[in-house]
Amino acid sequence: MRLARAEIDARQRALADIDARVAAIDREALAHERAMVRESMEATGDPTAMAIYGAYVHAAIAMRADFARRRTILAGAAQTIRAALNEAFIELKRLELLAERLATQEEKAAAMREGAALDEMAISRYARNG
Repeated sequence: MRLARAEIDARQRALADIDARVAAIDREALAHERAMVRESMEATGDPTAMAIYGAYVHAAIAMRADFARRRTILAGAAQTIRAALNEAFIELKRLELLAERLATQEEKAAAMREGAALDEMAISRYARNG
């Protein structure tokens, strides 16, 4: 069970790491979108900037696509880890139920041994006292 818990902890940490990376990508993408709007506004007022803006737009669109691609890759990895985490939780539950069942069986066996010992003592006492 300790191994199953350690596996769950490791997968939860990996999932948290991926979630943090997705959040960072989202922040970068938002900052990038704001920069695109700002550049567009600046380029509309200056003919020289407007000429350069066309090249910027192509690069900015490529960056936007890269953000989306990286986010998709991380989302797929998160999905895989979530599925593995779910399996690890199921395995831990199975182990806990097995341990509980074994403990119950051991308690029953101990109670039966105790009952047999008490029966043996009662028979012994009856045989002596008749």
